[in-house]
Amino acid sequence: MPGTLIVFASALECNAVFPEQIRLEERTPFFSIKNHFDVAILEVGILPFATALCSLLYQNRYRTVLQMGIAGAFFESSLAIGDVVRVDTETIGDQGFQDIDGSFHPWPLCSSKENPYSGGDLMRAPSCIKALKGVRGLTVNTCTGTSTLALSRRNLFNADVESMEGASFFALCSVFGVDAYQVRAVSNYVSERNKASWRVEEALHQLKKKVIDPMVSL
Repeated sequence: MPGTLIVFASALECNAVFPEQIRLEERTPFFSIKNHFDVAILEVGILPFATALCSLLYQNRYRTVLQMGIAGAFFESSLAIGDVVRVDTETIGDQGFQDIDGSFHPWPLCSSKENPYSGGDLMRAPSCIKALKGVRGLTVNTCTGTSTLALSRRNLFNADVESMEGASFFALCSVFGVDAYQVRAVSNYVSERNKASWRVEEALHQLKKKVIDPMVSL
């Protein structure tokens, strides 16, 4: 069995980088590439993604798991649309409590310098992933839809990118003792929600070019 598993949260992401290997009509897409990698599409969101990944890791032995996909970047991160980055640390951005004055307090309590979840040892990462810029991720159940919330989350957590699965990915891989590396291509900015301005296809093209193709060609 291949020692590396590549996971995606959505078929959209997987289809863009493995256009000839995946068929949308499959109920539980799972396939292998050159007997080197297993590839699986899980689900979008912290809980569905974690449940599917837990099942895979329980049934199979992998040394390394790679999560690939897109993410939104906070304006203050200086990242550009199409940038491909390695997410090294994660914090959950909307788990906590709201005080009577409407202010949000994360739980467990954390500051902008604390990141509860982190990826695997970079010394063991594939070279194309090792070469990427490392960033801080924010995992949320509800994606940011306003510039006000974007600024609040950036100030509170000092994150560079936002997604919906990263923290659960790192947490589960740590429990199962496998190296975890998360790679994201920036498709949009975390601000006023306007899907017309998203450049998902361009971001996934860069992900395929800079990470997927170099690994598969080995």
